[in-house]
Amino acid sequence: MLLYHRTTEENYKNILIHGLKPGSPTHLILGGSWSFDIYGINPIFLGIDVDSLDKYKESSPVLFSINIPEDIELISDLPTLVDFGAYYDLDSDSIWWKNIDDTPDLLKDFLDDNRSLSIAELINSATTLCEMSIQTTKTACLIDYIPVYLIKRIG
Repeated sequence: MLLYHRTTEENYKNILIHGLKPGSPTHLILGGSWSFDIYGINPIFLGIDVDSLDKYKESSPVLFSINIPEDIELISDLPTLVDFGAYYDLDSDSIWWKNIDDTPDLLKDFLDDNRSLSIAELINSATTLCEMSIQTTKTACLIDYIPVYLIKRIG
């Protein structure tokens, strides 16, 4: 499966030596500590297609493709759900929208009685909710190491 990642020139030079490692510092998440609290590590953020990462061109000019093996599991990109208007609540382990009509269509059927989504289900690759979240944002997270030989610069 071919996915995409953007970074800075400096980070890319490091990736060419060490591969793409979860736990590396990220420069794109505002207030990124909440993301770390959920995933337990800084995940690798990926785009499902090239266009899904266009908004990061200026701050992350280097674009590369990654040939992800089929057995590697992708999980929801929660910071991008926040970009889609979601709010997160670590105390209740949920994500929600102020107005139910703002909830992305692919996710509305998964809302619980509190009109929220379970963070645990969103980051469980085996759930349909996780899959629908990835389809909604056109982005995903990975918490597996990606070796250099799977990475190819394309921009």
